[in-house]
Amino acid sequence: MRPPTVIAVGSAIVIGLLGASSAEAANQPLEGSFKLKGSHHYVISGLANPAFATLTASRGHGLAQYAARKGQDAGFGTAKRMVMDMGSRGGYDLRFHVKKTRMIDPPKGCTGKQAKARIGVWRGQIKFRGEGGYTSVDATRAPGRVVPEHSLWHCGHQVKGTQLLVVGGPPPPPIQFTAFKPDHGSTTSFTAISSETVPATGATVTVSRRVAVNGTSDQFTFNNALTSARVNPPAPFSGTGTFTDGRQGNWTGSLTVDFPGHPNFALHGPSNWGGGLGHGNFFRP
Repeated sequence: MRPPTVIAVGSAIVIGLLGASSAEAANQPLEGSFKLKGSHHYVISGLANPAFATLTASRGHGLAQYAARKGQDAGFGTAKRMVMDMGSRGGYDLRFHVKKTRMIDPPKGCTGKQAKARIGVWRGQIKFRGEGGYTSVDATRAPGRVVPEHSLWHCGHQVKGTQLLVVGGPPPPPIQFTAFKPDHGSTTSFTAISSETVPATGATVTVSRRVAVNGTSDQFTFNNALTSARVNPPAPFSGTGTFTDGRQGNWTGSLTVDFPGHPNFALHGPSNWGGGLGHGNFFRP
């Protein structure tokens, strides 16, 4: 089983049907998907339902997910066809050829009943070139599947621990950085998310970038009063960040991250950065 798919809808990042909350899944009665190799060791995947379509480039701890707006029909998926139009940046137009039917389990970390999937090959055209050529693909077929109906899968759960949330901006949507240390564990999870519009002729293309990596416990430290904290996450992050509660400009440092398609992205600087540090139950996907 592949891991849950992250979908960008406009500028928001949500979890797709393969790993969706019950509310999200209820609005997605059908899902088509494919996956193939892109250049520079990236994996290119597509996902579509009747309302929208996305294309994702992923490698290691990071991904960049693209969505497009072009009139009223930038992308959609049916049981037999997937379409996504990103103008000059590419897209796909595919027809499904089913080979077999198989029952699939919920993704790892999710609960729910099995779902019936049609396994086969998508044929047509898949083209994509990332910003600066960080990855690309030009193919006429890709293995994939269609899930026309499914049980509602519940993914993620509440974990008790300490979390630092830092938000940067303007412009909207905000850039987010989180560090989370569970009460009973030896690792710290670090996540960074950004969203922006990328150059494309013939369509408005938005990309949501995400990096998630685990580090050691001593890479996220804080005082008992939860008024100050310091982070120095592992690669693809570099630099450090310091949070101090109770004053303006409470987030400082040199922290950066290498997003797919946007290396050395600053998680600090002249934008309006602010953060919060707290202890309690936090949802972990």
